[in-house]
Amino acid sequence: MIDRTVNARGGDFDPDRDIDEIMINRWNYGYAHELTSLWDPSLYGRYEDQPQRRAIAPFRNITIANSDGQAFAYFHSAVQEGYRAVQDLPGR
Repeated sequence: MIDRTVNARGGDFDPDRDIDEIMINRWNYGYAHELTSLWDPSLYGRYEDQPQRRAIAPFRNITIANSDGQAFAYFHSAVQEGYRAVQDLPGR
């Protein structure tokens, strides 16, 4: 679909040739649910099984990075998750 848009006026865009990767960036306008050690472990079990950790599991060559992956809505969490997501890419 992107080739139809870009080539609408006679361009030479070929997605197979010209796209190496697609990255979507956004800053969350909501607020991550921060887990508490008092209540949340009893709801979700082990840390590895908690929803925010299960949601970041790589799928083929797609990795997810956001501050929600650590259940913190802070900048340092987003940076750490970004680094982790790059390390999770195939071939790293």
